Amino acid sequence: MKLRSVLLDRGFITALLDPADRAHTASLGVYGALVESYQAGEDRLVALSTVLSQYPNGVRKGALAPVATTWVSRRHLAVATSIDSVRPELALTLVMLRREGIGAIATTLHDFERFDVEVLLATAVNS
Repeated sequence: MKLRSVLLDRGFITALLDPADRAHTASLGVYGALVESYQAGEDRLVALSTVLSQYPNGVRKGALAPVATTWVSRRHLAVATSIDSVRPELALTLVMLRREGIGAIATTLHDFERFDVEVLLATAVNS
């Protein structure tokens, strides 16, 4: 069986770590299920280096311990900046999904639903 790679995007991680975020509870539920599938050897969890670098080592080695770093290079950034049709962070995420062969994304945004990627959506109940 091939592992499913799941990218945790910036909004998802922000909601996961911030109890005041409207999508916090939903993100906890999605993350809990992902961690279970990670522990069962079914999923590989990743996040962009540009996102993880914002958090101290204690958070990365604690709450985000199962999440591997996917390194963003200058080349990735250059390709992303050449995409005009979407905002820059979305473009970079799309580039990384494609370049790294990642087939799923955990997110709080509906933006990814129009692309060929499995979307694990964590939104606030009243959104």
